[in-house]
Amino acid sequence: MMLDDVESLVCQRLGVKSVPPMIGRLIREKSEGHPFFAEELAYALRESGILIIEDQVCKVHPRFLNFEDLTLPDTLQAAITNRIDGLDPSQQLTLKVASVIGRIFSFRVLEAVHPIEADRQALPDYMETLTRLSLTLVESEAPDLAYIFKHVVTQEVAYNLMLYSQRRQLHQAVAEWIEESNERNLESYYPLLAHHWTQAAEAHDAARNEHAIRKAVEYLEKAADQAMQNYSNKEAIQFFNTALEWDAKLSEPEDKVALRYLRFRRARWHGRLGLAYYGLGLLPDCNQHVREALRILGNPIPTSNIQFALGLLPQIIRQVLHRYFPARYIGSVHDEEREIELEVSRLYELMSRIYFYSNETLPIIYIVLQFLNSAETAGTSPELAAAYSSMGVLAGFAQLHKLAETYVDRGLAVAEEVNQPSNLITIGVVTSAYKIMVGKWTEVREKVEEAKAICEQLGDYRQWGDCTAMLGENALISGDIQYSTKIQDELLVDARRRRNPLHQCWGLLGIARNNIRLGDPASAVSMLEEALQILEETPNLASSIETNSQLALAYLRIGNDEKALAYTHKTLELSANISPTVYSMNLGFAALADTCFGFWEKALHTQPVTDSEQYKKLAEKAIKPIRAFQGIFPIGQPVTPYYQGWYEWLTGKHEAALKSWHKGLKAAQKFNMPYEEGLLRLKLGSHGDDESRKNNFERAIQIFKSMGTVRELKLAFSEAERAGFKDLA
Repeated sequence: MMLDDVESLVCQRLGVKSVPPMIGRLIREKSEGHPFFAEELAYALRESGILIIEDQVCKVHPRFLNFEDLTLPDTLQAAITNRIDGLDPSQQLTLKVASVIGRIFSFRVLEAVHPIEADRQALPDYMETLTRLSLTLVESEAPDLAYIFKHVVTQEVAYNLMLYSQRRQLHQAVAEWIEESNERNLESYYPLLAHHWTQAAEAHDAARNEHAIRKAVEYLEKAADQAMQNYSNKEAIQFFNTALEWDAKLSEPEDKVALRYLRFRRARWHGRLGLAYYGLGLLPDCNQHVREALRILGNPIPTSNIQFALGLLPQIIRQVLHRYFPARYIGSVHDEEREIELEVSRLYELMSRIYFYSNETLPIIYIVLQFLNSAETAGTSPELAAAYSSMGVLAGFAQLHKLAETYVDRGLAVAEEVNQPSNLITIGVVTSAYKIMVGKWTEVREKVEEAKAICEQLGDYRQWGDCTAMLGENALISGDIQYSTKIQDELLVDARRRRNPLHQCWGLLGIARNNIRLGDPASAVSMLEEALQILEETPNLASSIETNSQLALAYLRIGNDEKALAYTHKTLELSANISPTVYSMNLGFAALADTCFGFWEKALHTQPVTDSEQYKKLAEKAIKPIRAFQGIFPIGQPVTPYYQGWYEWLTGKHEAALKSWHKGLKAAQKFNMPYEEGLLRLKLGSHGDDESRKNNFERAIQIFKSMGTVRELKLAFSEAERAGFKDLA
């Protein structure tokens, strides 16, 4: 605030036309332009008798004409403290009691919890004085009379002037009044009750305050669950973490049943924390809490691949028994045992997502089998629907597509039977992950758009990001770049607003890969570099591979060979000897191969030929993950022959190259993948020797035009003209 305006504000608050110049200067200098501090200094001067106000005229009391004798508070807090100290004891206590209730406080609550019963009749007069002194203001009139502290600092100062013991007693009194007065609508007050009981529990000796601690834990849990239901992840994390802190201060019961319940409750809290962190895109934190929950429940996750491998056999045997003796094993537990199995199932579901993104095949197999076995033991439930769907994806990885379809159908059937909206979202996403594997693009879009709409109705932005990212990737792989760009833009805007790092990474990567295809690699670079920064804090192998590979391709396209080569080596390092688990990874593998083959082909056409052998080796390495992808995902069938044919052509095996490209073309048509079809037709048009060359060029040009892929379209025109088809160019 401008210093000249400070004096005008002071005059307005004191109700005078002007203040003595020296007083104005003192207030301006001391407050340094802070308007509320200036107000409090002016009030303090008035209430201490230094300023006399009569008929809108402000004067200094004759006793204080020597301004050098005046001492003003150095801080806002000190100014407020001086004003409170100037109140009579009853008014001071009233203000302090109000500060415990909250910045906004009902007169009814103030009257009920005021510790001196004899003063309660005088409370209206006390509040009138406090309001006249501008320490409080009327928030709402009678019959629901309520007040508000004029500034939150005033509330804080009044609160801090009390002894800890006095605060605790008042917080407990407020909490008990809320419980008694709102018995029928107590859920609306869970966060407030959690606050007051937590403050009431503050004591050096926890044993002496166990009742308040138990109450605090009770309402912290209820407030946290309420926040989870409202998808308020940050609030839920705060409540659950505080509950864990207070719960640790309680002594464990000797009764085994009670002890088992408490341990289950702690495990449940860790599981909910994992889900909340997942909703915020913080996978490392999610991983930590899910592991801790499973440890508490006696199901620790293996820490090495050897342990995962050894643990597989018992889970396979268990699943075989479920298949052959369903009446004996499926739905075999009830009551508390069933609740534990369902909780374990939820935890395994979260872990399966974490391993899915980190591209760890053996842990995925182990976790999904554990997930399925636990969920089947508990019987029909949302968890069982998710387990069947996850097993469908796992069976698809193993190329057992009939089995995969069976599990997918089971998952959908159970989800419809349970008919829980959030579960319908999960099943829609998980089953669509399998359907993308086999190229059912239209089914995926319909199912996931339906799931996304449910997310928006519920406010479930944990799963909304999953749906939106899947829609964008499904559209890009199936050749609809315009829809993909629109949906990825939507994802990024929302992720930035919600500060979800995982979704931000997906949005940045999605837009960047689209821009590269649309002929704008320069704009992709900054987005991909931002995505890499996010991945440093939120590691995700699948996204790291693709981000690095797309950066390599973008730098190659803008002519920065040095950086392109650096990111190429990084991507090769990340993707060495992996077994792909994410359907979109081939977008990254293809970008890597485009970069490596681009370097190799450029070297072969440079005179004299230099470094071609080096780039040939890079191309050979780049083909390996593409082949691995095809071994798991049928939609890789058009991609592998494209690069295999390119490799064969550059090594002089022209007939083999043409054969590979024809094979890839059939697969591209089978899976309705127009971008890959256009690339394959461009190769066949450029290098073929039959009558179909012109047709291949025509179809490639048509595809690239409709998709808006500028670079590929220019290349198709150029190659058609070079081949003698000038009418096409």
